[in-house]
Amino acid sequence: MAETGTEEDKALDPPAEPTAEAAAGGSKKMLIIIVAAILVVVLLGGGAAAFFLLSGGEEGDAAVAEQAEPSEEAKVEKKTALYLPLKPPFVVKAKSSGRQRYLQMEVTLMTRDDKKLDQLKERMPQLRNQIVTAMSSQGLEELLQPEAREVLQQTLLADLQGMLEEETGDPMVEQVLFTTFIMQ
Repeated sequence: MAETGTEEDKALDPPAEPTAEAAAGGSKKMLIIIVAAILVVVLLGGGAAAFFLLSGGEEGDAAVAEQAEPSEEAKVEKKTALYLPLKPPFVVKAKSSGRQRYLQMEVTLMTRDDKKLDQLKERMPQLRNQIVTAMSSQGLEELLQPEAREVLQQTLLADLQGMLEEETGDPMVEQVLFTTFIMQ
């Protein structure tokens, strides 16, 4: 059969169907391009991370050192709370305009150091005296208000911390808790 087209026509006309060889070569090229693109992205990301992490100067070093060494307050916060319940409950005659009334409270003190807890136990009579004195000065009508109980807690805390700081140089008590509060 004679060819109808010239050599130039054949060169300009694409082949009707790609051969299997040509398809395999194209997919290999695509795979190489994808791998190269991923490699470039990874290298750029690693370079950027190294730049930001390794550069920074003295300001960055100071910030890192500040984060590495927590302050004294942070060290105190990490310790677990230790509680010292003051037994037996406190019972005092409350000031009242009518008949004789009584106030009963169970108080628990909170600290965060075993040594301080032992020192508080040693000073139990002083602690109890300070609490009874503060409770005796309270009027029953005043204590009916929840805000007044909170004020009493803060007053007790300030009184106890003041007394302990005067004697030991350390306030020791972080919180005063009422575990029972009964008025009759």
